[in-house]
Amino acid sequence: MNELRLQGHLCDVTLRVRRDGRDAAPAELRAHRVVLAAASPVFRAMFTAGLRERGQAEVPIEGVHPRAMERLVEFAYTAAVAVGERCVLPLLHGPSCLQQEEFLSLSHCQLAALVSRDELNVRCESEVFQACVSWVQQDREARAPFLPALLRAVRCHALTPRFLRAQLRRRRDLGRDALRYLARVFRDLALHRPQRDPPGRTPKVRQLIYAAGGYLRRSLGTLEAFDPAEGSWGNADSAAVDCYDPVSGRWSPRAPMSVPRNRIGVGVIDGLIYAVGGSHGCTHHCSVERYEPERDEWLQVAPMGTRRIGVGVAVLHRLLYAVGGFDGSARLRSAERYHPERDSWQPIAPMGSVRSGAGVCALGNCLYAVGGYDGAQQLRSAERFRADTETWSFVAPMGHRRSALGVTAFRGRIYVLGGYDGHSFLESVECYDPGADAWTEVAPMPSGRSGLGVAVAVEPRRPEPPPEEHEEPPPGRPR
Repeated sequence: MNELRLQGHLCDVTLRVRRDGRDAAPAELRAHRVVLAAASPVFRAMFTAGLRERGQAEVPIEGVHPRAMERLVEFAYTAAVAVGERCVLPLLHGPSCLQQEEFLSLSHCQLAALVSRDELNVRCESEVFQACVSWVQQDREARAPFLPALLRAVRCHALTPRFLRAQLRRRRDLGRDALRYLARVFRDLALHRPQRDPPGRTPKVRQLIYAAGGYLRRSLGTLEAFDPAEGSWGNADSAAVDCYDPVSGRWSPRAPMSVPRNRIGVGVIDGLIYAVGGSHGCTHHCSVERYEPERDEWLQVAPMGTRRIGVGVAVLHRLLYAVGGFDGSARLRSAERYHPERDSWQPIAPMGSVRSGAGVCALGNCLYAVGGYDGAQQLRSAERFRADTETWSFVAPMGHRRSALGVTAFRGRIYVLGGYDGHSFLESVECYDPGADAWTEVAPMPSGRSGLGVAVAVEPRRPEPPPEEHEEPPPGRPR
């Protein structure tokens, strides 16, 4: 049926969707009445009761974002929906009467099944939390007993302690059992306890691994994206190196740090960005500063115990780890971690190898340090720090020696990109499977480089080309 809809065959209704009452032309969505009525009590009432829409070939729908309506129609046909960042709020708790009625009419079992799905794509788990609270408030007396069970379907350990503290202080109306559960989650996060199940979701929307900048006989300003599903690379144009929005495909400037930092480490806790160590000329920093995106400002936090450039940084259980590096006179095997609640650093067990310019990332309950430079040669070796035992152990080595490499974790595996092997800049990319303790080579980057930054984000939205002047309308569309 969805194929027929997409081809415009046998469609018997056109939804003319407009977000507000402005002069903008409404978006048109062609569909089959029987499918919409079977999937939605709102459409069932429209097309089977004595409402005027029953006999209309074109049905106006006001107050709904066209992209949100398109996703809802897609869901009616496929029972699945890929929700982008721009569309998640209208779908979960948009302002329109249609969306509210659809969402608030769910049973508690349907809602629990919805919010527990791994593939649910949301910008922040607080949106799912607020959606569940809104559902309960629709009929508080009847629905309040279901809230504790719903909260266990929400990934509450992905909420920030700041958000949870606000709920515990202000939302006494949530009920004793729900508040008790939120308090336990808050304690787990505040005490940095490891979780048995990863709190993150794995949405079915396309996600890419981005490689930004780097060095190849000159500093690079390119942004490239690797699709692990297809094993292919593509380019994304960029100018500056500040803040990139994959939804709009644009860079925008942000407030500068307090001091210049070269070869720094970066980590994120609760949406706040930490810039760790680095150098400015001959000065090697032990200082650390934190960026608050909502305020667009940097604030100094407690300095590390050791000066570090080329430091590997990662976040595990809301603790910031700084691993290895160079202090201006020697490469380091030492490591330390930062407690945001205490604003203090403490040393942890040293690595088995000296490493500067290593790739460091967190996966599961472990921290991984990969490659680097020991003062004599680039390294193939990799080691793993277990948070529960506070010990390091070696794992399988990479296929290539690498320092100044890029590294990221993606869906249970670790990807290392590029780097320098002592003779050349690598375009090679390897993938580590911790279950098999083995590395495999994947599609190489378009060009070699070292010192690149790597992150995972959604696929950029491509702007739709304007229609040509004499372009024919799609099948079934009015001319």
